[in-house]
Amino acid sequence: MSITKIYSWLGAKASPVTPRSLEGLRRGQKADVLGKVTNVTVKDLKDGSAKGEVWLKDDSDRLVLCEMWGKTFASLAKDMAVGQVVRAINFSVVTHDGKSISLTGEFFADSERGSAMLEVVLAGEQVERLASVQEEGGEAMSTPWTAPQSSKMIYTGTCFVSCLASVKNSILVSSTADTMASQGSAAASESRPFTKESLKEEIRVFVPGVWLTDVRDQDPVFHVCESSRLKIDAVTGLCRKSGEACQCKAAAEPLLLTSVSLRVTVQQDEFCVLVRTSTLQDVQDAILETGISSLTFQRRCDVILGSNKYVSSGDWTHAQFQVLRAEEQLLAPVNTEMRPLPSYVYLTEDAAHGQVIALSSLAKVPESPGGARVEEANGVVPASVFMLVTALDRAKALQLDEKTIQVSHDRVRSLLHADESAEFRVEALATLSDMFVFNLQNMIRIIVGSLRFRKGVCVFMADRIFSLPDGLSEEDAKNIMETEIGSVAAVEKRSGNRRRAGSLMEATPAKKT
Repeated sequence: MSITKIYSWLGAKASPVTPRSLEGLRRGQKADVLGKVTNVTVKDLKDGSAKGEVWLKDDSDRLVLCEMWGKTFASLAKDMAVGQVVRAINFSVVTHDGKSISLTGEFFADSERGSAMLEVVLAGEQVERLASVQEEGGEAMSTPWTAPQSSKMIYTGTCFVSCLASVKNSILVSSTADTMASQGSAAASESRPFTKESLKEEIRVFVPGVWLTDVRDQDPVFHVCESSRLKIDAVTGLCRKSGEACQCKAAAEPLLLTSVSLRVTVQQDEFCVLVRTSTLQDVQDAILETGISSLTFQRRCDVILGSNKYVSSGDWTHAQFQVLRAEEQLLAPVNTEMRPLPSYVYLTEDAAHGQVIALSSLAKVPESPGGARVEEANGVVPASVFMLVTALDRAKALQLDEKTIQVSHDRVRSLLHADESAEFRVEALATLSDMFVFNLQNMIRIIVGSLRFRKGVCVFMADRIFSLPDGLSEEDAKNIMETEIGSVAAVEKRSGNRRRAGSLMEATPAKKT
């Protein structure tokens, strides 16, 4: 088949354009581009294939990146020399945020999606015109893809002190939303589509004593598409732009990004601290072996949250918070200069989900329709609680199936309430390899879990059991727990409608980090 017939079969244009002429084209449009090669790179991909990255330059000193996917283009790129004039035929235009323009294409005979070709132009008027173009310098029209960095914000600076519930329930309301509020939410929704914008001022919030209670993505580790920079679906192997001529090639290195307790975003380094792992591979192995729920309650941490963006949709606008820093603090003095408590905590029905409260005793925990209502926490029904305990009886083990063993104690006492009448039952689900961790007999331990009622009796369902931090005595642990319980109980409780994010900065201590 002649090259002219191949052009016609591909639907290619008869006359090629130069890189500078791409600015008026839309994403997904096909183009034939002529230019002088100034740089060539061949990259091996995760799936075993390869791609060529070729920069083309025209006589206006503009450069465009041409991404050539597949074995054929990779082979051609290896033999390509800087200074050659080439024609990229039937490549798709890719735009990013209106600031970057590049080309992408796969050789027409390599796959069903392929529709591109490459021609080395050896002679003619076009070669003569581009012969004088300098191979160095020039104005790049394309921004090459790079893996996202861990965080654009830094955790150092002034932090306002708050609790997670207050952070979640503090929203931003723009003047536009205030103006349209009188028109009703329907008018606001029609006038304000989903948008993501930067805040005028960054907000940092210090939150002491946080437990990871929920990981909202079943698979927080994923690959992104090098072309669209969107998440690659694990089943289809495609990104959301696959229908818009995107080649959907996964980046070599996976990323970790997920939403955790109360919809706070967390990235790889901070996530590993929260779940007590060292590497991304450790996270993947834990999910594969024991499921995503096994990552919760692995550590108690002090965290710094930050927001420099807000999201608007319809008649609401709220700040997007992410974890900037996490530092393990299982049991440490509170209400100090380094670990101040907030001036108030925000209580709403949905905010109660995810709350983990320290208790001194289960002696006064009456059953209620919503669960165990904790009187010493102002009647809140928490999702989970933690206590400082020991057991007076031997652990009992009951095998439930091939992998699961129920470990239980019937005589567990809080070290803050040693009355015999306040003894309670603790149950935990374990495996053969870790069942001995749940032995509490004559041990001083911190347990975290949920409260369940069985025939009117409150039972502590333990998720995790921790030894005291190194160097912390039983007496010191008791004093710290008593102080924390008393201090938290004394903090002002607020409820009502959602508040502005700026309210986090009002009447609350600030902490320098």
